[in-house]
Amino acid sequence: MEREMRDQVDHNLDRGLIKLSGNGTFRYSWRGLCYLWMQSVKDMVRLS
Repeated sequence: MEREMRDQVDHNLDRGLIKLSGNGTFRYSWRGLCYLWMQSVKDMVRLS
């Protein structure tokens, strides 16, 4: 499970969805925030 999480974080870093913010933590980039927003819109449309 830990390996899968690390792979997912590495993938998101490679895609530019998250950025390292120091001390082993990360934050969403503008691209990542736009991705999350679009996913939310898709979910709202799907529920209607």
